[in-house]
Amino acid sequence: MTYRGDGLSFEDNVSSGSQYNNTVSGYTATFEQRSANYELPSCLNMGASYDFLIGVSDSVKASEIDHRVSVAANFTSNSFTYDQYSLGVEYGFKKYLMVRAGYTYEKNITKADLRKQLLLHSSSGMTLQLPFGTEKNKTFALDYSYRFSNPFSGVHSIGARINL
Repeated sequence: MTYRGDGLSFEDNVSSGSQYNNTVSGYTATFEQRSANYELPSCLNMGASYDFLIGVSDSVKASEIDHRVSVAANFTSNSFTYDQYSLGVEYGFKKYLMVRAGYTYEKNITKADLRKQLLLHSSSGMTLQLPFGTEKNKTFALDYSYRFSNPFSGVHSIGARINL
C-alpha cells in the first residue's frame, strides 16, 4: 500500500537558489513528497463459547439457575507478531459472583529471550454483581482481573459497572 495524490505536494517560498545556471532569489516552488510502501496492520479474531447450565429442568427458568460454567476458545491472527490461541473458563453463581481463568499460548511464550509480548500465558479474574432498584433489574458490579507479565510482576485491573 502507498499514499499518492495532491496531499503529498506543497508550495513553499525559496529564498535563494539556482536555475539553469542563473541565480534566482525569492520565488515560490511546488515540492512533491515521496511516500514509502508499507503493510497495513491487521488482526483477525475467531472464537466460540458455550454455557453449561447446571441444575436445569423444565420447572426452572433460565434466569433462576444457580450454577453456570462457560468455556471459551479464541484464535487471534496477527500480521506483525505471533498468532495466539486462548482458552478460558468462567464459573457463575446465580448472577452475583463470577470467577474466571484463562490461558493464552503463542510461539515462544515461555522463553523470555524470544517472546514478543510482555503479557504472559495465564490470567484470572472475578466479578461481584449486586442487583438494586425496585424490581432488582439494575445491577452494580465490581470487576477485578490479574494478568501475569514480565516485567512488572503482573497487571491488576479493577473496574466498576452500573447497568441501568
